[in-house]
Amino acid sequence: MEAFSIHVHHTDKLNFHNWAYFDKNELSVSASGRLVHRGNGVLLESRELAEQYKDAITARRIKSGDREFDAEVECVSGSYPEFSESIKKDSEVIRQKLEAWNYPTPQNQNIVFNDKGWVIRIQHEDKKQPFYLMSLGKKSLDFCGNKDKAKIYKQESFVQKALEQINKVPKLRAVATEVE
Repeated sequence: MEAFSIHVHHTDKLNFHNWAYFDKNELSVSASGRLVHRGNGVLLESRELAEQYKDAITARRIKSGDREFDAEVECVSGSYPEFSESIKKDSEVIRQKLEAWNYPTPQNQNIVFNDKGWVIRIQHEDKKQPFYLMSLGKKSLDFCGNKDKAKIYKQESFVQKALEQINKVPKLRAVATEVE
């Protein structure tokens, strides 16, 4: 059986737990509108319904400050017994949401961007030059030497958890710097 799901390619607003899914390219949108693991993503019966929901979610995320949000509709298939039930249930929930939201699209939203965010500066005890965080995984972190190329994080909760995780590493000290 075939269904349609929404796969997230990019977002600036992630909580700490979803970062691992995003890092593995397994981040999707659920029927509730939250970002979740691909296995818990929404399953819709038609591409048209999935496109409308993707547009509505994109508009809502952009309006809440996630201006780099990007997602696409993808075709998925399954053969387990609950698959068709999930499709019917999710499709009905999404139709109700779209009706309640009055089908918002990115083009008809008056969007005010909040450019505030944080860059995480990392200082290594043995080096004079500071580094800036690009990405943080469970077992690795990527950084660069240029503040302008560093990733700007929008969620304060992610920044706090990232600082805690980095500061546990010997010889590294991390500080968040607010940027606009």
